[in-house]
Amino acid sequence: MSFVLAAYAVLWLVIFGYLVWLAARVRSLREETRSLAADATPWPRSAEADGLSLPLPQEQAHPLEPPIRRR
Repeated sequence: MSFVLAAYAVLWLVIFGYLVWLAARVRSLREETRSLAADATPWPRSAEADGLSLPLPQEQAHPLEPPIRRR
């Protein structure tokens, strides 16, 4: 009977140890993701800053409508 209790205790220790390891791993991955996000260059605030010209939202027509003509 004591062997069964010892095996049960070891099983719970293994489960608890795995949960502690998993929590530490998740925490380290979160910190790594935060540091990578902080190091990343942000998207440019304006398209003109990169030399790109993007259409304004009101200039975009529905795909099935004819193109918008400017006067």
